[in-house]
Amino acid sequence: MTPELSHPLALGDIGEDEVVVEITADANQRRRLAARFDLVAVAAIEAVLRVHRAPAGRLLVRGRITAEVVQRCVVSLEPVAARIEAEVARTYAGGRAAAAGPEVVVEALAGEIVEALPAGALDLGEVVAEELGLAIDPYPRKPGASLAEAPAPAASPPSPFAVLARLRRQG
Repeated sequence: MTPELSHPLALGDIGEDEVVVEITADANQRRRLAARFDLVAVAAIEAVLRVHRAPAGRLLVRGRITAEVVQRCVVSLEPVAARIEAEVARTYAGGRAAAAGPEVVVEALAGEIVEALPAGALDLGEVVAEELGLAIDPYPRKPGASLAEAPAPAASPPSPFAVLARLRRQG
């Protein structure tokens, strides 16, 4: 499966100096991201990420994502535009620890999640896509939309047991 927003960064390209990566999704990538996250549209998505090596073979990814998305209102199902601004802060275990496989235990700072570093390259596009998915409002609501305006549920057909109950009362 090809990621919707692939932007691999070869691990060999990351040295002592910080690497700055700017990602802007094209129309096809935005369309595929919209399908992945069940959005009406992704009008724009950009990210600026800073990647550098830290002590103990760790790889740090820090940055910011901005996006313009259109979702469906959970009440009226009408389109709702939203601006997303999300911070990215990821830590990956690197060096010999990554070569040992996914069962590596890495001491993390309190509250820090350390992910296993994939072999060869880190797909920063997938990092951006994952962070976008986490930042999307799970219950978007159009301004002024309320449950009182929600369409009434269709009348359900009478239960077959109700018909039997009537027959029993008549008999």
